[in-house]
Amino acid sequence: MSLHSQSTVPGARREGAVNTDVLEIELDNVTRDALCREMERGVSSPYVDGNRAIREASRIFYSRIPESVLATIERLVLDPEGPSAIHFSNLPIDRSLPITPPDGHDVSGKKTFVTEGVLMGIGRVLGHPYAFKDEKRGQIVQQVCPVPKSAKQLSNEGSLVGLGMHVENSFSEFRPHHQLLLCLRGDTEHKALTGIASGRAIASRLSPEHLATACRAEFRIQCPPSFAATGQDAYSEPVAIFSGPRERAELRIDLPECMECLTDRASETFAAIQAAFEEPGVVRNIDFQPGEALVLANRRITHSRTVFTPRYDGTDRWLQRMFIISDPWQFRALVDARLRVI
Repeated sequence: MSLHSQSTVPGARREGAVNTDVLEIELDNVTRDALCREMERGVSSPYVDGNRAIREASRIFYSRIPESVLATIERLVLDPEGPSAIHFSNLPIDRSLPITPPDGHDVSGKKTFVTEGVLMGIGRVLGHPYAFKDEKRGQIVQQVCPVPKSAKQLSNEGSLVGLGMHVENSFSEFRPHHQLLLCLRGDTEHKALTGIASGRAIASRLSPEHLATACRAEFRIQCPPSFAATGQDAYSEPVAIFSGPRERAELRIDLPECMECLTDRASETFAAIQAAFEEPGVVRNIDFQPGEALVLANRRITHSRTVFTPRYDGTDRWLQRMFIISDPWQFRALVDARLRVI
């Protein structure tokens, strides 16, 4: 296992340097192979019984992953001045994979649950895996892959339209504290890039005036149609893009198509933030390939996805995704019988 950091001093302006607060962890081959074997035989389907699978995966993950890696993952939760993301490589992948789900859901051909187990293991170090019933059918482990009917949609199933920088489910008071993305199949043409940009990097490029406006509740965020259809308001209450202590601020921003600026100065500030994404060193692009994963502190870092052209032949890019929240008690009035779905 090797580990190194690309983090920066909070608030420091570093032209031309990647300023995304990322820690790099490469799993060694011995640990990878042992983890793969044990997940293959010891993790049942999370699509049948998510709670059981999470318990099984957690026991294996804690027993096989080096203490130094566990401690590094915990830093995303415990250290307010720590990294905003971890980039894993050389994680285990199931030795036999079915075709990339053509509908973005169907994994009935998957006979082992190694990648799911890895996600669930990391997730329990960070907190509690959970899902929204209005998104991906409430699955705890979700499939992120191109779907033909959604090719031009602004969603994780789209491909012909790029997704701008955003915090996942930023409209919701119950948005994830952490988001996990693990690659089973990469884009063979290397066009589908996942961009990440930390709140620290964004803030360091803003003028004092724009940063002050970004800390005011002068923005609203549109919720996805699937959530609005169930009775939720179409927009959030007015929110600030940055909130909390300056050097430990929480970030809340969505796609440009989903943000409403309530004042002229808010519009100017949002434009300045979009311009900041074009500055050297703010965005890091990752070309996901099998065995790579991102663990994102969702309230401290944004992410995006570029345009790519799927083949729809069963070999397209395939990621799995999981949401983590630190304290499920806050949504106790909304949880359903599955206990982890709201």
